[in-house]
Amino acid sequence: MSARHTTADGLRASARGPAARPGDLLIGAVGRFALCALTSLIVITMVPLLWGWRPVVIESGSMAPAVQAGDVVVVAPSDGEGLGPGTVITFRTEASRLPVTHRIVGVNDDGAYRTRGDANEGVDSTPVAPGQVLGVARLLVPYVGLPAYWARNGAWVMLAAFAAVVGTSGWLSARGRTYPAGEGPIRRWAGSVGLVLLVAGAAATGALAAFSGSTASPANSLAAGTWAGTAVVDVAAGEEHSCAALADGSAWCWGENRKGQLGDGTTTDRTAATRVAGAGGTGFLEGVVGITAGREHTCARLADGSAYCWGENSNGQLGDGGKRDADVPVRVAGIWGWGSLSGVTSMDAGRDHTCALLDDATLACWGDNRKGQLGDGSWSDRSEPVRVAAASGWGSLGSVAQFNTGQQHTCAALADGTAWCWGEGGRHRLGNGSTSDRNLPTQVRGPGGSGTASGVAWVTAGDQHSCAVHTSGSVWCWGRNDQGQLGIGEGTAGTERYPVRVVGVGGSGLLGGVAAVGAGQDHTCALHDDGAVTCWGQNTYGQVGDGSTVQRWSPEWVAGPGGTGVLEGAFDLSVDWNHACAALPGGEVWCWGRNDHGQLGDGTQTHRSEPVQVTGL
Repeated sequence: MSARHTTADGLRASARGPAARPGDLLIGAVGRFALCALTSLIVITMVPLLWGWRPVVIESGSMAPAVQAGDVVVVAPSDGEGLGPGTVITFRTEASRLPVTHRIVGVNDDGAYRTRGDANEGVDSTPVAPGQVLGVARLLVPYVGLPAYWARNGAWVMLAAFAAVVGTSGWLSARGRTYPAGEGPIRRWAGSVGLVLLVAGAAATGALAAFSGSTASPANSLAAGTWAGTAVVDVAAGEEHSCAALADGSAWCWGENRKGQLGDGTTTDRTAATRVAGAGGTGFLEGVVGITAGREHTCARLADGSAYCWGENSNGQLGDGGKRDADVPVRVAGIWGWGSLSGVTSMDAGRDHTCALLDDATLACWGDNRKGQLGDGSWSDRSEPVRVAAASGWGSLGSVAQFNTGQQHTCAALADGTAWCWGEGGRHRLGNGSTSDRNLPTQVRGPGGSGTASGVAWVTAGDQHSCAVHTSGSVWCWGRNDQGQLGIGEGTAGTERYPVRVVGVGGSGLLGGVAAVGAGQDHTCALHDDGAVTCWGQNTYGQVGDGSTVQRWSPEWVAGPGGTGVLEGAFDLSVDWNHACAALPGGEVWCWGRNDHGQLGDGTQTHRSEPVQVTGL
């Protein structure tokens, strides 16, 4: 018998087995890569189910190129309320069996959303009610939905090819060595984990591109705020500052900051947008869905129905129970100081008072009340919210559909189409035929004083004039008119006791197609159904926005960016003392008029007679 001599190295080599050939390593690596990539995509799709998020297979190319048919969009559940233009939503219509994923491009007066696929040139869906919204897009997972898409559309050849690729990948992974012989399990799986992270990062990057970047269609340059936080959902013009709420829940302000009305923890004026700090100055205010600006204070409405205010508080206009100014947000107290205010659906700030519409269709107001602008039947300032009383003084004014606060008066449109105002009555701004101050709601009379105003869908209160939008789209104004702020044509200087109809652009015909109207000190602007804006009245600082400083007795179109054409696509408009701001798709805010404190947000303190874009958002 012959003896065999084996070295220690030989024993270790024998335990590892034969050395792997390069071809086997390559074959195994390809198979493992394919399986890990597929597994990673499936895991990324399914893990969000733990939080109640829902994967939706895209069925069309309307959201191309960022989102293709066969991709999966993971959506977070949503009640559909408070969403703004730019948000990518999944919804189901009565005519559609499968969920549809589109981007919101506008909000109708009734709260329904207008939507569009990024690849489509025009609005291509029927109005989507908030209750039809299934969720808000959060994550894009490419390709993983292809099998379901092929099966649903009868693409059996593609489905068979996919099954063959998956089977071949598994066979290659088992046949060929993925790693050199003898490698431990930790090193064997390290590459797989790295691949999973790589695929996850690619999916997140895809979502960022799909939901945040400019879209392919030149007709739709929106950027979604649900992921990147760039879409504007509300804009507010104060006396000498302005603010915007973004779709990511943040709030931004710019302009005068003498009383801390910008909410950034300082009293330094800003000529570009600065982010509002959180309550108590910690972090940033989050969950904001609406914002309003007064003379030197600002208030925000949060998604949970709560309200926060900051800035001047000498009349209790912050509603926190005190009268100390605050340069960061403080929470508004509840009615008569009980707890905290809740159920807020909209807010508006006047000169030194604030009001909120609650979910029971009643109004709560606080702050300056020397002229009765709080409507609670008293003449006393309130540092905590009080209910606006009914006209009789008993109970509360109910069925409020929309309202607006002026310098020292307030107006509301009720669900029955009537209009009511209260507060300072000078110059007939209350529209009731009297110049007496009222601390209870008084009904606006009809044209010529006959009967009462009816069919009112929207009201606004300025300094010494007020206006209303009729359901037909016509505009009616009353009160002081020495600067043409009523828009009823040349030769009409004076005061109108009752509503008179606003004439058309340039004084021709009558103004129509209006969705909303806003009043400043001595000028007025209207937002039209098609997103265009007209203004009229005092124009010393260019607040009419038509490129001139000539006083306008009848409406003129607000100029487009750079003074070219007319402003288009606006979905929100806010007008105050001597300037106005409009929100456009793509996270853009454009302002015009007086700018001595940077309230236009373009980085300067130069007055502008045509819109300039706010920087820093």
